[in-house]
Amino acid sequence: MEKDSGTAAAVAVIMLLAVIMLAAGVWAAVVLPAEAEEAREAEIAQAKTALEDTVFLLDALSNVSFAAETTVFTALPAGTIQTETLGILKTGNGYTVPLTSLTCSGFGGTELGISAGGVWRKDGGDAAWNLFPKTSYETGHLAFSLPVFTRNVAYGSSEMIPLGFQYLSTGRCEETGEYLFLTVASSESWVLDLWETVFAEAVFSAEGRLHAEISRNSESVQAVFTADAGMLTVSVEEKRYAVFAGGKS
Repeated sequence: MEKDSGTAAAVAVIMLLAVIMLAAGVWAAVVLPAEAEEAREAEIAQAKTALEDTVFLLDALSNVSFAAETTVFTALPAGTIQTETLGILKTGNGYTVPLTSLTCSGFGGTELGISAGGVWRKDGGDAAWNLFPKTSYETGHLAFSLPVFTRNVAYGSSEMIPLGFQYLSTGRCEETGEYLFLTVASSESWVLDLWETVFAEAVFSAEGRLHAEISRNSESVQAVFTADAGMLTVSVEEKRYAVFAGGKS
């Protein structure tokens, strides 16, 4: 009888240990990864907000009379930042603007960046705009305003990353005609994806007054714009900034 009781107690202990181990396995397999993903998305959201604030800061800086004498400072969350060129934008009359990006990484497989006055997010091979580049359309006039980062910067930190921006100058190209071409060339298909949506969004936001025939191949995406107003003017503004990271200028 005592032997049976001892055996039953041993079986109960083994079963309890099995339940504990199963619960621990479920926690490790389900709960911990979910918590880690939640923390990663929180870091990405923080970086997204910081990048969007930086876009508005740069736009405000370039619009003040003493901008060329001023450096403004901000900070981005811990990780790695670098400036890079993603491609070029070319107008029909041959004017070109480098499509530079201030790119942030360190969030698993996710990257975020400022390019063309917008904020993009890339997960693996897929990218989308979190904040669309600045475009505007008034009767017969389509305008693009693109920040260009002129210094090569690469910086990483486990703490907040201080950044400085100095406005340098603005270049501008304007072209008028019935059919106007804009072409983006890039070796990265996700960059072409982003610009295909920029061209489509410019048409959508014009509420039927602007039209575009968009075509694409493996190396470029092109939009041929026309307007209900007849003649169309396309202007491309290139705002140049020097970037300083880590408190260095």
